[in-house]
Amino acid sequence: MNNSETLREKFKLVFGYQPSYYYFVPYRICTLGAHIDHQKGIINGFTPDIGINMVFSPNAGKKVNIYSEDYAEKASFDISNYKIEKGRWISYSQAALSSLKDYGYEITRGFDAIISGSFPVGGLSSSAAVTIQYINAFCTAANYHISNDKLITVAHGAERNHIGLNCGVLDQACIILSKKDSLLYYDTLTGEIESIPFPSQSKKFRIGIFFSGVEHSLISSDYNKRTAELREGFDILRRHTCIKDDSEPVLRRIPADVFEKYGGELPDNVYRRCLHYYTEMQRVKEGTKLFREGKTEEYGRLITESGQSSVENYEAGSPELTALWEILKSTRGVLGARFCGAGFKGNCFALTDPDFEIEIEEKVKEAYLRAFPAFKDKYKSVFIGTTDGTGANNSL
Repeated sequence: MNNSETLREKFKLVFGYQPSYYYFVPYRICTLGAHIDHQKGIINGFTPDIGINMVFSPNAGKKVNIYSEDYAEKASFDISNYKIEKGRWISYSQAALSSLKDYGYEITRGFDAIISGSFPVGGLSSSAAVTIQYINAFCTAANYHISNDKLITVAHGAERNHIGLNCGVLDQACIILSKKDSLLYYDTLTGEIESIPFPSQSKKFRIGIFFSGVEHSLISSDYNKRTAELREGFDILRRHTCIKDDSEPVLRRIPADVFEKYGGELPDNVYRRCLHYYTEMQRVKEGTKLFREGKTEEYGRLITESGQSSVENYEAGSPELTALWEILKSTRGVLGARFCGAGFKGNCFALTDPDFEIEIEEKVKEAYLRAFPAFKDKYKSVFIGTTDGTGANNSL
């Protein structure tokens, strides 16, 4: 029985009737461009063939009723009278609704839903994926068609304005715009998009995802602290430019040569955060060229360099996640590895040689659980393919 059939059976048990829709929204993996989308940087990424599954039906009332398979819990709220319950999984549906209202969408009907994730969360942008699910469900119930650009904007607004995460649009753009068996190039400043097909002449690779067992919450991590440090860097470096306003305080507005010349004025922690931004921008540019030329081994090297900068300069990672990354990058057959997403907890991913898949799976598990035996029941790994991004109202 596949995910759709399983969830449909569960829906009938919980709500007493058959659901009308099944939607799948993939997670996302950012191969290069970590921690720089909120600075209007450029990113690479793709959507794996795992993600958030949901079956639902619009209902005749104003209640949203959702059963979460992952939390084994049902929650409800009235769309005309609610508060965002931050810290609870239901908050993302409430934030989605609030963001839709911010952008002028009139939502008058609720829905009943069963929702389920297909891999442990942490760095795969499950929060963005589930938010997009809820936006599509609200729009379906209201008979709205929402464009991809607007879907990115509304989903980003839900997390930034109503959840309180100072994020960029990497997650939403990657989830919505990616193409199967292609690497996404996305410039978050200009909106330039390119889908680069996996080159036929390149060394074959597989993507592995490795869950550390450590639960992940960006709000309780240092995510917002890091964006504040980058803002401090912008404020100091701006004094050496012609920028007169701080209406958009992002490092993309500060040329790299200004940082090279005046970076010494920055406090050490701020300097290293900014150093990560400027070197990561260069890695994305170089990596995109290498991938287009089919040089996947060299591209993998840049992924590992990005991971190194995330640890040393951006100071992301927990002891467990850093140890997992260290194990991965020293394992035969791994072409490149880094944290997934923000990298404060959760998952690592690796670009791997398929000839070594079984060996990688066994050796990484053995080494990691030797260091952290407490996670033997939570640690998990999977090798995955890619899929198309969700787009708007993907199953209508």
